[in-house]
Amino acid sequence: MPKILDVLRLQAESGLSERAKAANLTWPLPPELNDTALEAMLFPKTRRRPKKWNEPD
Repeated sequence: MPKILDVLRLQAESGLSERAKAANLTWPLPPELNDTALEAMLFPKTRRRPKKWNEPD
């Protein structure tokens, strides 16, 4: 997780990344935000629909 913090810090200096903007993050990060919560905000789990396969003729 320290790499993500470094990336966020560096991008905040030049403008936040699209992912950080989508998660409504600002720099500096709030001190109560732990690594698990940060990861969940940046990489939300998405539910994928199962692919529907057509049965052969």
